[in-house]
Amino acid sequence: MYELIQTIQASGTPYEIGYIHGSLAKEKILNNIKVYDEMFQQWSKINWEQAKERAKKYTKYVEEVEPELLEEMKGIAEGAGLEFEDIMALNARSEVVFAENVMSDACTSFSVLPEASKNEHTYIGQNWDWRAASIDNLVILKIKQENKPSIFMVTEAGIIGKIGFNSKGLGVCLNALSVVGKADGMPLHVTLRRILNSNTINEALMKINGIKNAGPGNYLMAQNDGCTLTVEKTPEAWDFILSENGVLMHTNHIISDVLRSKVKDQGPTVFPNTILRYDVMKRLLQRESGKIDVEYIKSCLRTHCQFPDGICHHTNETLPLANRLTTVFSIIMDLNTSEVWLTLGPPCESEYTHYKTSFD
Repeated sequence: MYELIQTIQASGTPYEIGYIHGSLAKEKILNNIKVYDEMFQQWSKINWEQAKERAKKYTKYVEEVEPELLEEMKGIAEGAGLEFEDIMALNARSEVVFAENVMSDACTSFSVLPEASKNEHTYIGQNWDWRAASIDNLVILKIKQENKPSIFMVTEAGIIGKIGFNSKGLGVCLNALSVVGKADGMPLHVTLRRILNSNTINEALMKINGIKNAGPGNYLMAQNDGCTLTVEKTPEAWDFILSENGVLMHTNHIISDVLRSKVKDQGPTVFPNTILRYDVMKRLLQRESGKIDVEYIKSCLRTHCQFPDGICHHTNETLPLANRLTTVFSIIMDLNTSEVWLTLGPPCESEYTHYKTSFD
């Protein structure tokens, strides 16, 4: 149904990595800006120039803790013939959305530990649900960095951090959360990149919780040594959840009782399907714990319980235009073999493409 996703390989200094990304994905970056310009006008009644102005305040947080990522963004801007503020706005697009308390990405993520998988490997993955217009703006980034892990990542063109894994066998997935509060701190897509720049989950935890997080989000992490946890993080507070029976999953509401007592969770209202998506994924994975393989995970991600708003998400034409989501991509990662299974659009509609990644 969709063409194979563009793959970009980049190496060198942070600026050089960004420049390669920007120059090779220029058309997709421009299209991505167009998508968010239209979205911001529809939702927030602001245009792209106003969104760029809002995004400027997040620059200081990146500069304080990881200025090399600013250099990478500058490289993307130069490569694509854009201003730095254009790329900053893309990387802070969740925070610009959160400022208006409107809907953001809806997703179902999971991890499977060795004791729960048939081949004793560690898996992580998710369905990423968002606007169908974003499908054409996706890229695979293969990044080789100096003094940091190499990365395989699926992201929106122009955005430096999203869903993927690194050469240390550390993978991360994302679930948007919605809480009452002010968006102030590190943009969540930059936090995702900082996780992928980490050698261990423990190191990533220091990066997540050592600085304020602007947009609320859940970071589900796993590593090829058989460890996993997920961190629910808001601007005001955070907490973690561990696996049960060798599996872990998350959708778009707060699971932690501790965190729910500290913040006002809007997830069940903004994403009403989050509750049953979570329950269905939990039951499916726990039911087959010890026998889970890639084919079974595919079947879970293709589940249509509560169609069209299930794990395999299809556009619900009865909803207002701003609330219509679909599964934009579905991904499964084997952290022991660096294999990836990826498909664009609802996974029931096409076969997964298999990637065998080498970080040499």
